[in-house]
Amino acid sequence: MNKASLIIAALSALVQYYDYHLFGFLAAKIAKNFLPVHDSLTVLLKTYLMMYLAVLMKPLGSIFLGRIGDIYGRQVTINIGLMVTACASFILGILPSYESIGFLAPMLLLLLRICVVTFVSSGTDGIRIYIYESVSSKRKNLSSSLVTISAVGGSFLASVSALLATLDFVPDNFWRLSFICGSLAGITIITLRNRFTDSSLDLELKKDENYEHYKQMPLMKIVKENIAFTFLGMILAGGIGATYHFNFIFFGTYNFEVLRNIHSSSMQLYISAGIAMYALASIVGGFLADSVSPRLVATISAGLIGVLSIMQSYFVQDGKLSIPIYLAVSALLPLVNIPCLTLLKSFIPKVIRQRLFSLVHALGSITISASTPVISTWLYSKTQIAWLPILYFVGIISLMALVLNVLFWLRSGNQYDGMSAKKLYSV
Repeated sequence: MNKASLIIAALSALVQYYDYHLFGFLAAKIAKNFLPVHDSLTVLLKTYLMMYLAVLMKPLGSIFLGRIGDIYGRQVTINIGLMVTACASFILGILPSYESIGFLAPMLLLLLRICVVTFVSSGTDGIRIYIYESVSSKRKNLSSSLVTISAVGGSFLASVSALLATLDFVPDNFWRLSFICGSLAGITIITLRNRFTDSSLDLELKKDENYEHYKQMPLMKIVKENIAFTFLGMILAGGIGATYHFNFIFFGTYNFEVLRNIHSSSMQLYISAGIAMYALASIVGGFLADSVSPRLVATISAGLIGVLSIMQSYFVQDGKLSIPIYLAVSALLPLVNIPCLTLLKSFIPKVIRQRLFSLVHALGSITISASTPVISTWLYSKTQIAWLPILYFVGIISLMALVLNVLFWLRSGNQYDGMSAKKLYSV
């Protein structure tokens, strides 16, 4: 892969995740514009439910784009994802409010969110696989870090845009401009991709000795042949998204909108700082996983996150928020997520990689990731126990650590050494 292709692939992930996460960061403002007026907790819960309903369509995107990616190449799926996301974001930026068109507003909002969620996930899966297959066997975890940094960069820009939208001197409709800018950026990236992208990897895929055998194989048959991995991969992929959603999407809004223990502008600032730390720590996590042991790095980091989260629960129950603990958890999360992402990709043969990886990603999003804000908000609304959502977060981290070690154990039971990053990711 030439440098131009690598940079453009990274920028593609950045733009798509900007559009994807902007909706979550602006959930409170979007709810007030497009949903009937209720108390803040009810409106927020309805917004998270809408986000979850949209995620239910993810498997359709994984089936559609996954097949295209394995048959026609990763590049095609990336371009399709960018185009759909750009169009949906632009329409959202100009969509009339509930006061103007009534219940048509939330219906159109849900439709646009479905378009974004369906194609961002599968489109960026193509980017992850494209970069993973382009680097040497000694830098597989670091390649996951690169895509993560790009995705986090998009999330960071979205959080900054959301921060600006919460400032008192900024016009109420500034958030609309944020979506329109994301749309224009997507169109720009598509233009650059068509001009500079290297398609040699897609040609190599078609030359694979197993390409013709798997080309027309039904997805259900692929799943049946890999049923154990599909189940465990779904948990792991869902956990990656769930922990990120909880820490950067749910937890901030929960503290300033529901618990009201911090001002919204201050919380958005800390979220942006946490996302920046997540991005920087991704590099460290990728390097350590490639150099030492992905299993050890992820397991120790998961344990530290659990301890820190329990400490945070005491602060939250007292009506406070420990910013140092929040930032520390933000920095430790990628040390768990990077090895998990790389392990998922390395488990799947190249000729079915996008179909199966996108599927477990989509199923994990439905069952674990997207439901996290809904379940967390529901837990508090039913019990009024401020620390209970944090306990749910700890449970997900613990489950991820368990599944990660099971997958490493399964590989070590074959011809791979589960503690050796060099051997594990040599395929």
